[in-house]
Amino acid sequence: RAVAVYNGSYEIIERTKKSVVRWIGDIVRYNPLKFSGSLALVGALIAVILYYKKPEMKYVNPTLAVIENNVLKVYNEMGDLLWKKGVPGMADYRTDMEYKDQRVKSDIRELLLADLNDDGIKELLISSNSKAQDQFASDSLYCYNNEGKLMWKYSCGGFVSFNTPRWKHSKWFIANYFTIKDKKKNKTRLFVIASTTYAPTKVIELDFSNGKILQEFYNSGGITTVTLFDLRGDGSQEIILGGINNAFKSAFIAVFDPDSVKGFSPSTDQYIPT
Repeated sequence: RAVAVYNGSYEIIERTKKSVVRWIGDIVRYNPLKFSGSLALVGALIAVILYYKKPEMKYVNPTLAVIENNVLKVYNEMGDLLWKKGVPGMADYRTDMEYKDQRVKSDIRELLLADLNDDGIKELLISSNSKAQDQFASDSLYCYNNEGKLMWKYSCGGFVSFNTPRWKHSKWFIANYFTIKDKKKNKTRLFVIASTTYAPTKVIELDFSNGKILQEFYNSGGITTVTLFDLRGDGSQEIILGGINNAFKSAFIAVFDPDSVKGFSPSTDQYIPT
């Protein structure tokens, strides 16, 4: 590409302008090191931009979770698949079903989508039936973010007697979990019901950030149903529990303010409420 001229002048004439392909080809051919450096720099800049760019919320917010044929699939509001995971042994399940219809399939709540930290993006809670021990423990609750990464796991632990008669039971399992919108504190709160084969049972509030227990009520009998209702008409819901007492002699109803879910029901060998 060098021209030597002696005692004269010169002019370089090209018939047409170079195409982009030819122009890039000449750069690669005659300046390979410079081209490689420039290409690496551009690639690095693109990678940094893509890494720090936040995606549109409507494309990353889970709105439906489905278990079908031992596979869990999570979809966004556009119907696109966000992530999936094998869940061998778990019953077919959908988060857009009523809980009473879900229980028919598994006898527990397996999935719940809820915005636990009030950032506009939902998290997925998973509990397991007894047939899925290899994948999930039935006495534990698992929380996944919108990308399918495990955020925390809560396990029920051992038993506390409180002088309770020795009922026939196996071990704890997660039966149900639900959220309450606390208008006074302007946040969402997570409560879990843990059961055994017959008794005892307990209700726990968990800290969303780490799955740790915030408060706990221990019932020496069984809890078979729960509902939320604003009894006082102040805009905040109370927790209403129903079930059987510790002696299996009568039903019970317990009403809790969400700030006071703690303590335990009376239970001695002589105590049989009527």
